[in-house]
Amino acid sequence: MRIIILCIFFAVLAACSGGSEKIDTEALIDKKPELRYFASTDTRNLRLRSTPDLEGEVVEIVPLEGSLVEYLQDSTTFETQVGKGDGAMIARWYKIRTEKGNEGWAFGALLRFKTLNENKAITAQQKALSLQFAQDSSQKAAILSAAGSNKRALDNKVDEALVAQYGAYVQRLNERSIWHVSMAAEELQRLCDNASSATTDRAYIQFRAFYQRAENEVRKQYNPAKWASKAADIRQYGRVHTGSDSLLITLELNGFRLSIVEGKVDWTQDVDFLARKFYRLVSPNMRAYLNQLQLESEVYWLENQRLLVPAAKIAEWSVFWSNFADRNTDFLLVSEARQKARYLTTMLIYGLQNSPAFDMQKKLNADYKAAYEYIIEHSPNSDIGERFIAYYSQLKDNEFQRSGAIEQAQLEFFE
Repeated sequence: MRIIILCIFFAVLAACSGGSEKIDTEALIDKKPELRYFASTDTRNLRLRSTPDLEGEVVEIVPLEGSLVEYLQDSTTFETQVGKGDGAMIARWYKIRTEKGNEGWAFGALLRFKTLNENKAITAQQKALSLQFAQDSSQKAAILSAAGSNKRALDNKVDEALVAQYGAYVQRLNERSIWHVSMAAEELQRLCDNASSATTDRAYIQFRAFYQRAENEVRKQYNPAKWASKAADIRQYGRVHTGSDSLLITLELNGFRLSIVEGKVDWTQDVDFLARKFYRLVSPNMRAYLNQLQLESEVYWLENQRLLVPAAKIAEWSVFWSNFADRNTDFLLVSEARQKARYLTTMLIYGLQNSPAFDMQKKLNADYKAAYEYIIEHSPNSDIGERFIAYYSQLKDNEFQRSGAIEQAQLEFFE
């Protein structure tokens, strides 16, 4: 009996000490684990949407080409055409899960599906990893914590000499030359490839100033009215199909695209360009900043003083910018985050000329009421949440009717 107990003890001990033992992935394949299906993204900045159509809300932007996603074995029976002419793509929509765990729909032409053997291997590898991590979760947590602490220490250190070197380089460029924008971006990538994210953020601010000057020059040199006929494409697809237009191609390669601004076709900075160039180099806060800009740039939401989306969408963005600014007071672009929050919040409080907050009978529109309730529900303990709770309470006391007391409350909202 004692021998049996000892055998069991050593068997358990061997199993527990297997943290360093390599798990046999091939053996797992041979055992035919439950098969999952995968694909890789065939584009940068893949849009994961809440519904299988181009108007679906963007749930996540997968920035890197070749990112692994899981196909959830659900697809549409219909196909969608994206673009026109020679560059048109026609495909179904597929439901996927990203590495962050978000689920949604992706346009099939932008996915590269794995073969059966690749799916078997990936399924087994992921199972092996989960088993390996489960064997010593405390050790894993300690390693990640230590690595995170070291990285944070490194990321907070600014290489002033490198920032100055990049600033001097940008000063030698000419904002009137389109290709100099790409040159500025590529030099930042080269210099900051192994630099801390704090250093990259500082260099990015210098690039951004040059980029803004270049945008003004593009508007002067190339009258956007020439492409007024592209307005319908922009409204439907979010951007123009460049086709064989060499100037449009050149401008897109250098970070400029046509958008609709105040009802007219105009040049704007391409947030996708910024993400492609700098996403992996900048700090997490700067990535969050760029991510939000990307999400908003994908939604055609305002034209001629009229909201084209529910006011709750504006509320969602307002909550993000307000909380982002409050939590990151040392962020290099915190003042701009606050400006964005104030701009959107002002829109929610006062409405727009063609999307008023109060109707002709001075009654609060249901769309704006829903937006206020969204903020109160999703961010009640934040500064913006507390302000809307107070304002909503006064509205309720006044039966959601505009009055002198409500107009005074609107003024006090921003104090």
